[in-house]
Amino acid sequence: MCGISRERDIDFLNDALPDYAGFIFARSPRKVTPDKAAGLISLLDPRIKAVGVFVNETTETIADIAKKTHLSVIQLHGDEDFETIREVKERTGLPVWKAIRAGSEEDILPWNDSPADALLLDAKVMGKRGGTGKRIDPNLARAVRKPFLLAGGMNCENIVRAARIARPFAVDVNSGVETDGMKDKEKIQAVIRLLARSGLRKG
Repeated sequence: MCGISRERDIDFLNDALPDYAGFIFARSPRKVTPDKAAGLISLLDPRIKAVGVFVNETTETIADIAKKTHLSVIQLHGDEDFETIREVKERTGLPVWKAIRAGSEEDILPWNDSPADALLLDAKVMGKRGGTGKRIDPNLARAVRKPFLLAGGMNCENIVRAARIARPFAVDVNSGVETDGMKDKEKIQAVIRLLARSGLRKG
């Protein structure tokens, strides 16, 4: 569940217990400051791992924020190259997920050799960085040769079908569990229930 920005959101997640909670440190309606994120993460159930989302940020800033907020995973959602990924891993000691804006298998293939611990497949939208909210073709996942997450317009209507086709280790959900731009408790719980009932989520 990405784009967490309020204490109420933390309450929702602690009830639903997703595997990860995403905190955005880049330009976004859901952006949080490091101080705000640190406070929210301190309230998060320890079974939920905190993911920090960054877009073209310096490795020094990423490392500082990761330490201050006690992140468990770094997600790079900009134009970061292989060397930047290596530097972030070295400076933080944390796993790094690299987001790929994929419109074809050719967009994915070079990243199979990247030092990222996992890839996050998001839809490709010209001129847009970060999360797009646009649905991605789950069949593109066949080009991935390393662990990956599926993102892009995931909601109760499409998440089970997409996950069954792509078989990611996780699905990234943001606007699909919101109402009027705010996280919705019922939608969060509905997504978790759907994945569990379909056998795609264990525990």
